[in-house]
Parts: sequence; C-alpha cells; structure tokens
Amino acid sequence: MSSIQFKIDSQDVMRKLEKLGSLKAAEVLAASAFQAGELVAEEMRRRAPDSGESRTSNRKKKKGKAYAFKLKEDIKVKKAKVDRRGVLVRTVSLPYYTKFVERGTSKQSPNPFIKKAAQSVKPQAVAKFQEGVKNMVEDSFR
Repeated sequence: MSSIQFKIDSQDVMRKLEKLGSLKAAEVLAASAFQAGELVAEEMRRRAPDSGESRTSNRKKKKGKAYAFKLKEDIKVKKAKVDRRGVLVRTVSLPYYTKFVERGTSKQSPNPFIKKAAQSVKPQAVAKFQEGVKNMVEDSFR
C-alpha cells in the first residue's frame, strides 16, 4: 500500500557490502530493514483507528462465532526478504482488512492512516536502516 524508497549513498559501505557476498549482504539488509520496520509499524499502530467491538463473522468456517478485529494489534513487523534484484520487500505486515479501513467501503467512510504514518517516520526509518547497515557491515570486517 505504501512504500519507502531510498538508496545507500556511502560508496565505502556499498563496496564492503558487495565483498560480504550475496547471502551475508541479504542478511544484513533484512536485519536493518526489520529495525527500520519497527519504527514504521509503531507509527502505524499509533495512527490506526480503534477497532471497536467484536463482530460476528459470516464466513463459512467461522459462521456465527464472534471474531475480534484488532487492527492495532494485527500490524506486525516480520523478517524482511530480499528479492532476486536485491530489493527489500514487505517488512511491515498488515491484516487483510486494512484496505477496507484505509479506502472505506459502501458502509464505512475511509480512514487513511498508512501512507501518512509511513511518510511521517520516513526520515527516521531511513536513518535507522542506513545506520544498521553501516554498523553490521563494519562489524563483519572486524
């Protein structure tokens, strides 16, 4: 739904990252992204609307059972993965119903919070990611 894009400007860090090899570099990037993702997820939880009361689900497997939608609690940070091109993908995991809250439905007005949250902490998340990469790379060469 929202992405934060940036690049690592330090040539020294990039050279050392390349020397580590693709597997170790992917681990460093994923660990740093997890740390940065914590900042973004915390801001999303802070801005997310309160979920309200439990509702009864109409889905076949859970028909008639009370099912609590707890948006704030369901925003999680998971281990980042690096795709074939070396791009980090999806660090913050959002529940499926987030899109209904964000965009609204015919019975509910939109309550956008994801993009605002990501943009508000972008400078801190980028700094945290870059600092994490730099520290882990430097530690690998000690």
